[in-house]
Amino acid sequence: MPSSTPGYPVLAVTEVYDADTYEALLHIAPQLIANVGIRLANAYAHEKDTPEGRELREEIVALIKGADRIVVYLQNYGKYGRWVCSVFVYNGAVCTDLSQLVRERTRPPIPEEE
Repeated sequence: MPSSTPGYPVLAVTEVYDADTYEALLHIAPQLIANVGIRLANAYAHEKDTPEGRELREEIVALIKGADRIVVYLQNYGKYGRWVCSVFVYNGAVCTDLSQLVRERTRPPIPEEE
């Protein structure tokens, strides 16, 4: 997990567009909640209209639904108006790095947004 930036708790994931692009409500500070677009850092998923993309998206949705907590680390603001982030999903003692999961399940990276 990145140590140079604070982690922000996710209150709700409001949309999973595909395996590497989400929308979520983040708890930024006391009495401050932000609805942000999220693009996973260093991960490039198959497109959502492919069988591989649909399968991976469903795996991500299941992880998110079963999560005890989710923490986001903002890295930078991407050119498409989304935050480029590291996202960690905790379920009991298991912590899943969504960027790593997507990288393991998809093609080699194609530089695009970061």
